Amino acid sequence: MTDSPAPSPSVTNRAALWLPLAAAIVLLSVLWRPAHDSDLFWQLRTGDLILDAGQLPEHEPFLANKADEPFAPVAWLGQVVYALLRRVGGWPLVHIVDGLLWTAALVAVGWSLRLAGASAWVVAAAIVFANYTMYSSVSTRPQTFGLLGFAVIVALVRWNLSLRTTLLIGAGVLVAWQNLHPSVAVGAMYLGVIALVGWVRRLLRRGPVPWAATGLACLAPIAMLATPAGLTTIEITSRNTDISRWLEINEWMPLWELEARDDSRPEVWVGFAVSIALLVWRGRRVRVEDLAVALVFAGLALFSYRFVMFWAVATIPVWVACGSSEPDASATKAPRPSLTLPALIGAFIVAIAIPTIRNPSHFADYVPHTAIDRLHAENVRGTIYTHSVWAGVVIDRGYPDWKVTHDGRYYLRTKDEWSHYHAAAVGLVPIAELEARWAPVAFVLRTKFDDGLIELLRQDRVGWKELAPEKDCVVFVRTPPR
Repeated sequence: MTDSPAPSPSVTNRAALWLPLAAAIVLLSVLWRPAHDSDLFWQLRTGDLILDAGQLPEHEPFLANKADEPFAPVAWLGQVVYALLRRVGGWPLVHIVDGLLWTAALVAVGWSLRLAGASAWVVAAAIVFANYTMYSSVSTRPQTFGLLGFAVIVALVRWNLSLRTTLLIGAGVLVAWQNLHPSVAVGAMYLGVIALVGWVRRLLRRGPVPWAATGLACLAPIAMLATPAGLTTIEITSRNTDISRWLEINEWMPLWELEARDDSRPEVWVGFAVSIALLVWRGRRVRVEDLAVALVFAGLALFSYRFVMFWAVATIPVWVACGSSEPDASATKAPRPSLTLPALIGAFIVAIAIPTIRNPSHFADYVPHTAIDRLHAENVRGTIYTHSVWAGVVIDRGYPDWKVTHDGRYYLRTKDEWSHYHAAAVGLVPIAELEARWAPVAFVLRTKFDDGLIELLRQDRVGWKELAPEKDCVVFVRTPPR
């Protein structure tokens, strides 16, 4: 029996180009989608406060009637990183770096599979497909750190590193991840499934002891507490989950309920369908550990849309296993950089330049910058009664002169307070009651949601005047006293 011939240098170089090409396609698609999560604004303003003071705030800085409550340092490190990026290169740099982090998450998993001998083009296709299935989750926000942390852990347990090195790197990743974005619990679930399957294998005498996954699974709960918030993080997460589900926030809803609300996510269903087809076709090629993880996260994604991006990353090994045939010998051959490096640089320049030329600000056009600028020109100071979606822009533009009544941190208000907020939105709460409760100097409202309250304010021409609206945003300020 003779050894198969080694791949030629040209074949090796062509194979090496697949992963950079896939990364460039992912980056182009991610940057093509403008930043649209308005919570990003108060996130960066929080980062600014931490940078300016050199420490975490002691009390809640933004919400009206909450000044005496302790500050909840959730995702504080991610907020600082983004604030630093904005100071250096403005919003475009924040958006571009966020896109690079998103891309790096997919590449990390793909590279670990490539080093194990997976076909280059299959890995590239899986990365692009994973990005497609979770594309509606793309947004510039600290959650991207959570995706990257998860992807690094997925890759780490596949690398053939020593146990000590794996645990040291893993511990650092988990702690950094929890402080950048408090979602290490997702990593703990992944590691727990991998470790459980490994121990079952071991009991059946069909595999080694899964020390790496087990050790990292034990470290994950410790990392969850290794933040300034400590045990408070668990309380905040639990409260936010409860309130978000009660408010029926989209990312917390089951996929079938999003369909019922005409908020379809067809790319996710396509991902499920392709996964089932591949498993029927070549499911025997898939490691039990990878299949178990994919099934667990598919269940999580079905019942809560926010898990879709983690499911997509966790399922890349399944797609690659089903799509690959023989191990690719070129995976372990170092390509000549004379071809690969220029191609990589050129592809990434194009991927960044095209979306930047198309939209230099990298923002969705529905963000009401102009409306808030008009409000700022009125020179008002005090509490702004705010639709939660626009609160981030208000905070970033007007702090410390402005406080808001509601923002995207749903856990900071009770269910009774949110019920009152919804009743006011449809016009069931008199303006006089809102004035007595909040003493607002202005209203920043969103059409379709706040139509009842907008109509009441338009009828009260003696007390309130409407500034020129901007798309979905309507602003009212007090009329000058006579």
